[in-house]
Amino acid sequence: MYRVKENPLSRFPVSKPLEDDTGNWVVAHLRSRREKLFASEMAREGVGYYLPLFEKRTNRRDNGKIRKSINPLFPGYIAIVREKSTEQFIYKSPHLANIIPVKNQNNFVNDLLQIQRILDSNVSFELHGNISPGDKVKVVLGPFAGIEGQVTKIGKSARLILAVEMFGQAISVAINTNDLIKV
Repeated sequence: MYRVKENPLSRFPVSKPLEDDTGNWVVAHLRSRREKLFASEMAREGVGYYLPLFEKRTNRRDNGKIRKSINPLFPGYIAIVREKSTEQFIYKSPHLANIIPVKNQNNFVNDLLQIQRILDSNVSFELHGNISPGDKVKVVLGPFAGIEGQVTKIGKSARLILAVEMFGQAISVAINTNDLIKV
């Protein structure tokens, strides 16, 4: 287990925006619980990647104190930049199970940018596994204006679900229904 300061960066290289790598993204499907090891290995070799990480808080059973851990948002997957010069390092990794090609690079990068925006805003969210079809919406007001996703209604508010198809998972964030329009 990594200490908080020892965790790999979510994006490598840090200064390079995700959209700068459009056309080169692939998804690495990894062996169980190897996301951070793989990310650290790729950074050492100069391979660009995006590994969305979030802080999970749980209560310890023995003393009731809060335990903080940094976890991958999409366990078992990491988006990597495949280039001819770095391809050999990717395939030699003992952590790699499979490479999944990204067919629609623009949609994939847009999904990643939306996930990155939610994570950077430090709002609470819930993880969702398999998403069933629902209404497509676009946020028109507030800090998430422009984000598109599916919505499920919960009580008096709504939860906007942002799915990353390549990972087969999604996150959701609470949002005021008045800020949404149907697309």
